[in-house]
This record gives sequence, structure tokens and C-alpha cells, in this order.
Amino acid sequence: MKISKHKWGEPDRSDPYSTRRQCTRCPTVKVTRKEHPQYWTEFWRDGVRVSVDKTPACEPVRAPQQQEVAHQ
Repeated sequence: MKISKHKWGEPDRSDPYSTRRQCTRCPTVKVTRKEHPQYWTEFWRDGVRVSVDKTPACEPVRAPQQQEVAHQ
């Protein structure tokens, strides 16, 4: 199984102390905090902070399989 990497979208810099980027493949959000002299990165998924020391795996959301309709 091939592991997918995150593809971060455009940065949202509406907060002067952080930058938010949504993964275009999964619901993970990368938040880079900037509170001088400290800088750190947090990851959020579905409104819950993901507690990890490194970037969490990208788990793409798959569309439901379409059922084939038999034509008579």
C-alpha cells in the first residue's frame, strides 16, 4: 500500500500569530504558531488536535463506491 503525502493548500494568515493550511487530500490542518521566541507546529483533524511528534499520515477521504445499476 502506497502512503500518500499531504498536499498543503494555500496559507490562511488571518491570525497574526499563526498560519493555517488545509490538506487538499484529507481533513488534516497544519497550524504553524508564531509566538516569539517560540515557533511550533500543531496538526488538527476534525476539530481535534492530533498529538504527534511528527507530521501525521495523510489519510485521504475516499468517495463512496458508486453502485452499478443493471439495465434491463
